[in-house]
Amino acid sequence: MSDRNRWLRRGLKTALLTFVLSLLFSYISDIFLGKITVIALALLFLLLIILIGVLFDMIGFAAAAAEMGPLNARAANRVWGARQAVKLVKNADQVSIFCNDVMGDICATGGRCYWGCDSLPADSKQSGS
Repeated sequence: MSDRNRWLRRGLKTALLTFVLSLLFSYISDIFLGKITVIALALLFLLLIILIGVLFDMIGFAAAAAEMGPLNARAANRVWGARQAVKLVKNADQVSIFCNDVMGDICATGGRCYWGCDSLPADSKQSGS
């Protein structure tokens, strides 16, 4: 397989995954926020979405910044999680794209959208005159 086809296929897979995850997060949050009647619960849900985005950003940056040597030594000593860390660092470009770009953008967009007037609970909306 040529290098160009591989990158094109990977880009299309990433775009499709982003689209599907965006639809899934949007659907779940609409259902969840439709049932919330207390503004404090809506704020907690928003905080959860922000924390998910921060967690994925941390994973993406850590995978991109890690060095392979110490992780190989830990994997050789069978330290718990070292083998998974080696896989993450070997695929740091893909991990960084997914964690930082895909999940970060989904969580950031979702966090901004939840503060729209249609997403707030019914008793917290301003009444129009």
